[in-house]
Amino acid sequence: MPYSIISIIIVAFTFFSIWLFWDEGLDNFRLHGIAPFLYNSGFFILLCLTLFYSEDYGQGLKTLQASISILILPIVLIYFQPKYLERERNLIYIVFVGANFLYVLLLINYMFDNVTEFCYPELSELSIFQKYYYAKDVSFDFLLWCSENVNKTYLFVHKAYISLSFLFASILIIHMLSKGKNPNYGKILLIIALITFLFFVVYVYSIMNIFLMAVLLPLFVFFNLKKRKFLKMFISSYIMLCCIFIWNIGLKGTTGSKIKAFQAQIELLKKEKQNDGILERGLLNECNAALVKNNWVFGIGIGDVQTKLGECYVEKKEENDYFQKAFFNKMNSHNYYYLLLQSGGLFLLISFLIFAFYNIKLSIKHKHYTYLFFLILIMSNLFTENMLSRMYGVVFFSLFNNLFFAEIIEKRNINGG
Repeated sequence: MPYSIISIIIVAFTFFSIWLFWDEGLDNFRLHGIAPFLYNSGFFILLCLTLFYSEDYGQGLKTLQASISILILPIVLIYFQPKYLERERNLIYIVFVGANFLYVLLLINYMFDNVTEFCYPELSELSIFQKYYYAKDVSFDFLLWCSENVNKTYLFVHKAYISLSFLFASILIIHMLSKGKNPNYGKILLIIALITFLFFVVYVYSIMNIFLMAVLLPLFVFFNLKKRKFLKMFISSYIMLCCIFIWNIGLKGTTGSKIKAFQAQIELLKKEKQNDGILERGLLNECNAALVKNNWVFGIGIGDVQTKLGECYVEKKEENDYFQKAFFNKMNSHNYYYLLLQSGGLFLLISFLIFAFYNIKLSIKHKHYTYLFFLILIMSNLFTENMLSRMYGVVFFSLFNNLFFAEIIEKRNINGG
């Protein structure tokens, strides 16, 4: 979805929320004060202040504009919203799960519609299921590469972002299943969606999210065991997860023998990606660390970070070809913690960590495990992606973070704890 449309939706949602729930907003502000807003947006306010000592004011504004939901959505979702019942919250979860499932269908259709024209012309007359049978052993990267050589997709396709979304959708499904309030047909549909999402988390092959899936998903099921019968779901989920992972590795190992006709393209793709993801992040972190070294107290301002990174890439391009690629592609830090240090120094990083640990503590205290695992997913992915400086990541984070936070403080006021 284009950024402009997302911005229009957010502005419209904010306007109508404040208009419709003005009285509720005033009551909530009197009840909660400004503290909830500052806990969730304080670090972003400090980030905005670094604009005043940035040399490139325009670039700073552009960067902050993509993250403005961190400032707006806490106001809307914590103050200017009605009190949601559990049924209404489940509806929000179902919409999110449904949107992810629709995305999977659209992505499959896009890849198998276009992959035949460039890489598999002999399969063009086959059905999508027959195409899958012949192309199932090929990696996600290669299928996407083949498809993009024919037609650029309107879908947002980024391995880390979509696998994170699928993984969180899986957590929401387990949360809903553990409540035991779904009709039988609903349970079947949710289980089908869960299996689909788990498969695609592995198939997309974002290493961070595969690791998080293997570690966190069984733990989340365990924490949601309120009845003995759910022990079966815990065991079966973990076995299914392991089988999917082993099966996927097996498929990757047979690619060369089964699809010999496209060895040349596969080798070309491998050469273009000669540095694996871990090595690439290591190279980027050389420049990240160099930028922080002499500016670790207050940083250099949000507007100048990308320029200084670009200068570092140019200086190091003789050491490794990847730095030249990083310069031409205007690679960011790919680590949000480094971005905070580079922009506002140690003070900004500490303010973000205060937000993170306060909300984690709050979720543990009130046994809101869905919120806890959501925060762990986000905080972990920020080590490899600047998710809170891109609109897709910001909207996803701000929406669920503030929904969960508002739910906790609402229950806290009801229970007096």
